[in-house]
Amino acid sequence: MTSFWPRRTALFLLLLAALTGACRSRPQPVAHAYLFEKGAYQAVYDPAGRLLRLLYDGNGDKRADVVTLYGSNGLPQRAEIDSDSDNAIDRWELFGPDGTLLRVGTARGRPGQPDLWEDVDARGRVVGRALDANADGRPERRETFDVGGLVGVDLDTDGDGRVDRWQQWRAGLMTREDLDTDGDGEPDRRLRYDAHGNLLGLERLERLGGKGGAPPSGVNAQR
Repeated sequence: MTSFWPRRTALFLLLLAALTGACRSRPQPVAHAYLFEKGAYQAVYDPAGRLLRLLYDGNGDKRADVVTLYGSNGLPQRAEIDSDSDNAIDRWELFGPDGTLLRVGTARGRPGQPDLWEDVDARGRVVGRALDANADGRPERRETFDVGGLVGVDLDTDGDGRVDRWQQWRAGLMTREDLDTDGDGEPDRRLRYDAHGNLLGLERLERLGGKGGAPPSGVNAQR
């Protein structure tokens, strides 16, 4: 005859395990936040009084046109903007640890998908630009600027995610372009231009280890 106590003990252990699992799956409490509204603005603060999020509804349609997220230091980290009130984000702003604007993304084509990113310096001048026409996260064109204007362009002309043309610019004119003609990710040809932007010639580039052969003296371009 089976004893009653072992069965009772087993039943108690099963019940205890079920209760323990239920406690573990119970949602964790959410930290308190405080909401304040004034005019077109709506601000969310944590219990310590730190600003977490700021929303702005410029046209009064009850949809935020600008949403700015703040870090624990009280400075902005990221902003999402609907500049044309079509209920789709078309501008993104990323900030540095000191609250300085670093990058700006723009959706020129598909709503809600940035296809142009610009890096800016402390004065707000564009120092870099990445154009991603199909918004796949792999820019087809990257531009570099200095105080004098455009100085470099990297191109991915076949959409494989690798640069195959490297251009140098000065005073609005191209001075040199390196080409990857065999798709190995390294330049093997070079186009040279004069101070007026006229093509001077094409030459083969020497590669590490002698790959590609010795560069010829150059082939003059027909003008």
